[in-house]
Amino acid sequence: MARAVSVPAFDPLSTGLIDRDRTCTSLTAFLAEGRLPSLLFAGPESSGKRTLALRLAQAANCAETTRPCGTCRSCRTIAALGHPDVRVLFPARKRRRKDDNDDPASAIALMLEQSPDYALDRTAPPLDPGLSIPVDAIRWVRREMSRPPFSAARRFFIILHAERMTTEAANAFLKTLEEPQQQSALVLTTSAPSMLPDTIRSRCRFIRFPAVA
Repeated sequence: MARAVSVPAFDPLSTGLIDRDRTCTSLTAFLAEGRLPSLLFAGPESSGKRTLALRLAQAANCAETTRPCGTCRSCRTIAALGHPDVRVLFPARKRRRKDDNDDPASAIALMLEQSPDYALDRTAPPLDPGLSIPVDAIRWVRREMSRPPFSAARRFFIILHAERMTTEAANAFLKTLEEPQQQSALVLTTSAPSMLPDTIRSRCRFIRFPAVA
């Protein structure tokens, strides 16, 4: 099992979180060294997991000396989830074609369309308990990770509610973790880490988030 890093409660809206919070020393070191392990952010809902994941993406791609600055073009487009090199995936319902057959690409299209709902300045929408992350989404991530960044130094793929991956999706994701990536970073968030396969948890740096009072 990967070594866990415990994160005390923090203000999830803090713009300087990456630089000033002592609990993020290891993440700051990874950024300074130009390497990032696959990360698993685990903790209750509304504990700041998505916020830190996006701050990390900003810090890795910020154009300023103090990172993340929050104001450069890269930071602003990442915050709004408009950056082509930072993608957020989440459980989504497949759309239906007119012939009522599932469209394999529809989950991806829906995620990209709805991703602004998960922007940095927004409260994440409630999650339908019946939704899942399909294998098509993970296969899409694998294809995208094989491509160079459009403009960023490092691409980020942030998978929210990772415990909602289907069994087939989890198996495909494990293969993704086993493939070394030089220009892409993977961040998973979950409120139920025990629902993820041990093989995925053991290959990620585990960072625990407590509830924010």
